Amino acid sequence: NYLTSTTAIHAANRKVAKILKSGYFIDDQSLIDYSNFLICSKFLNTPKFRIELRQSLDLISQNTNFGAICTTNIISKFGTLDEILDFAITIKEKATNDNWLARSVAGCAPRFFGTPPKLSSFKDIIVEIDNEEANSVLNFHIELASDANFPKQHLPYLRKENPSLPQAIYYPKVLMCLSLKNNQHFKTEYAQILSKHSSLMSDPFHKAMGF
Repeated sequence: NYLTSTTAIHAANRKVAKILKSGYFIDDQSLIDYSNFLICSKFLNTPKFRIELRQSLDLISQNTNFGAICTTNIISKFGTLDEILDFAITIKEKATNDNWLARSVAGCAPRFFGTPPKLSSFKDIIVEIDNEEANSVLNFHIELASDANFPKQHLPYLRKENPSLPQAIYYPKVLMCLSLKNNQHFKTEYAQILSKHSSLMSDPFHKAMGF
């Protein structure tokens, strides 16, 4: 669609933000399209963009559970660790009974692997959510980040580019690569993946995630 194909992404974001503020985002698909545009595009890390993003998130997060899912996915890329923790706390009760929201929260796990104290706080939130889907996603990323064998089956997928997307990489794959970065058994393979997906280093928000 237009959002994923435009090169004037900052101008496009401002236009969509105006529509969002006007209240004309009439369905969940609109939120999905906008959140995918944000997490798949390469934005400049500027104060102006961060303010615009925060204003949009304040509106999206007030929406349905779908809004909470979209907000979680966006914060997983653009938020600080404390922002992710704070938002997860506010939606943990909703996530208990919403498998997709629970999975989205647990999908933030790779952001915390390099900071043990905050990882412990994140795990505590997942325990409180008490949802099997959340536990499954968390354990999946833990195995990617530490197991000596489990990542092997996922390497072909992680190496493959996604040319239809603005940065040629599917965002859940970005999170998987971030988990793999922490696995001491796959340093060579991780370096090869970095060479295939240059945006992991060139996108300023990917770098801020921990790449």
